[in-house]
Amino acid sequence: MKKKISIILIVVAGLLAIFLVGRQVIKQENPTKPTVDLTVYTISSSDTKKWKKVRQVETADAIYLITIKEATSTEEVFSNIIEDGASMGFGVSKEEVKQFNNLLGENTLEDSKHNQLIELEFFTFSTDDEGFVVANFDYGKEDFNSQKKGKKKLYKHLYEAFKESGS
Repeated sequence: MKKKISIILIVVAGLLAIFLVGRQVIKQENPTKPTVDLTVYTISSSDTKKWKKVRQVETADAIYLITIKEATSTEEVFSNIIEDGASMGFGVSKEEVKQFNNLLGENTLEDSKHNQLIELEFFTFSTDDEGFVVANFDYGKEDFNSQKKGKKKLYKHLYEAFKESGS
């Protein structure tokens, strides 16, 4: 009788161990990260060449595929990043961004999804002429607006990839 009980306990313990180990193996995180398309508008052809070397940037959260488009003027960069809220400008000075925001005043501008533009933001990690210009929109819902908090970290990561491509 003792022999049967010990065999049953060993079998039950073995099945339990196999079940728990198998469950851990199945539960492992999915290594596939989401892919996000980003467009960078530049004015300078040298910036365009450097950015073209940065085809993608990977962070802990996602893989960012980068498309580069060269604009002919600062106004064209601003227009494009407002129209497509997911894009950014590079190589525009901080002063030009300030001037645009001052002229914005009471005018309301919207992106293609009818989100209202609050202002253009300028992020720099070096000099005033090497920074990102992004459109800051009011998405109408607190949930969506709160998602914007970690973007400076992303731009710093993008800037580091840009600097590495130039060396």
